Amino acid sequence: MEFCTGWRRRVRCLVGFGLAVGVLFGAGIIPADAVTVRTVTKSEDSETTEGTLRYWMKNAAEADIIVFSGAGTAVNLTSTLTFGKSLVLIGPAAITQTGSGCVFSIPSGKSVGLSKLTISGGKGSYGGGVANAGTLQMNECIVRNNSASSSGGVWNEGTLTMKNCTIESNTCSYAGGGVANNRTLTMENCTVSNNTSTFMTHDGGGIATWGTATIKNCTITGNTADYGGGVENHGTLNMYSSTVTGNTARRSGGGMYVCVGTKLFRVNVYGNTPDQMYGAYSADKYCVIGNAPNSSATAFAGYSGETEPEPRSIEGDDDVAQVERELADSGSALFESVAEIFTEDLGRTPSGAEMSLYYANTFEDVAIESQDLAVEYTASWPESVRYYSLFFKADGTGYENPGRGVQFEIKPGQNLPKGVTPPDFYEEGEGLMTWRNVVTDNASYDLNPDPGVVTFRVCSVRAVAPTSDSGGGSGGCSVGGSAGLGAFTLLIALPLVAVVRRKLQ
Repeated sequence: MEFCTGWRRRVRCLVGFGLAVGVLFGAGIIPADAVTVRTVTKSEDSETTEGTLRYWMKNAAEADIIVFSGAGTAVNLTSTLTFGKSLVLIGPAAITQTGSGCVFSIPSGKSVGLSKLTISGGKGSYGGGVANAGTLQMNECIVRNNSASSSGGVWNEGTLTMKNCTIESNTCSYAGGGVANNRTLTMENCTVSNNTSTFMTHDGGGIATWGTATIKNCTITGNTADYGGGVENHGTLNMYSSTVTGNTARRSGGGMYVCVGTKLFRVNVYGNTPDQMYGAYSADKYCVIGNAPNSSATAFAGYSGETEPEPRSIEGDDDVAQVERELADSGSALFESVAEIFTEDLGRTPSGAEMSLYYANTFEDVAIESQDLAVEYTASWPESVRYYSLFFKADGTGYENPGRGVQFEIKPGQNLPKGVTPPDFYEEGEGLMTWRNVVTDNASYDLNPDPGVVTFRVCSVRAVAPTSDSGGGSGGCSVGGSAGLGAFTLLIALPLVAVVRRKLQ
């Protein structure tokens, strides 16, 4: 059968076959001669029976198109289907793995298009549904009910483009319950829902990426992991006009757990548990993170008794004096670690940034109900001022910035979302953030070895980018500083307390 003959390097006749066919032409695989269409008419899994999917996968020519008809629209596999050549599969059809192994495996060097397929039942080490090391484009596909050690749904080590796809109800025991990307991933108009990373300490219930990922107009919801219920990023991630909601992390990053290299544009992150965002990221002024700020500056959870923990000042102690010296030295590792997060928060490199100690406190022998003591607190700040906390490590090696789990954020100059009532201390036009941190019994920052109680030491730091707009409003607690620095708003009476994950350092 001839199909739009006369194509050379560019293809104009892709309406019926869309993205799935386009991958082969984009890679220069389909020749100028006619394209052959093969039809799957049988549901069984046989390499020798003409009309089965496995038969055509073996006997079709390079760049052929495989379609489905009749009984062939419900294919039951007994082992992995590996693409030994570049092909396009166009449904609608349901491809179910009833045996062992994943459903589809695309080796390096192969270019494959999948369109309007439901892919389910796969099992494997990497990518229960689809394991891609080549060039893969998926259009209007559903990947559900697959399982694997890494990425129950789709594992990518090549170039993967997904449009109008649904990735749902997949599980893995390592990272990337729905999609795991280790190279180049593009997702547009996709839904990633109800996927799970099951093994403790592993991550990315919906999407986990270590490579380069671009996500546009996608919904990521109902996913679960230890860290990064919705999305976990350790590479380069640009996300546009997407929603991350209703996801759960057992530890941190209910919505997203991310590293430096994460940029958000018109993204809504809300309704995730226990926090919305964890890690270093940049968000434009059209992003909304969280539903509302807390109405008070601080709020503890997880302590025993009716009285909240009380601080004791440790200013003047030798370890605090060392922090002051390092903050005054722009070449110190401590200064640089804070400056890196400051850069992400401002969305620019703060040339000539200055840092100073604001306060230093300890909270001693705080009884806790279970394993964690959590605190949520809210602060507003001017355009060029931020506040960070440094925690003394239980191994005695000094202080470090532990990161934070953001519950709510708007940027300076950004309007509050409609219907949101700010705290009384909020100054209009300033940024506003509520964030959550945790100190865990006998973990990184607990200085008391006894079970059921925690002790920690914290230094609060003020970071300033010396520009004309570094001054602030008078709301909240107006605190004096060095001469010429002006007034600023600081609403944090209690320290940041966090479980830190070494992979973010």
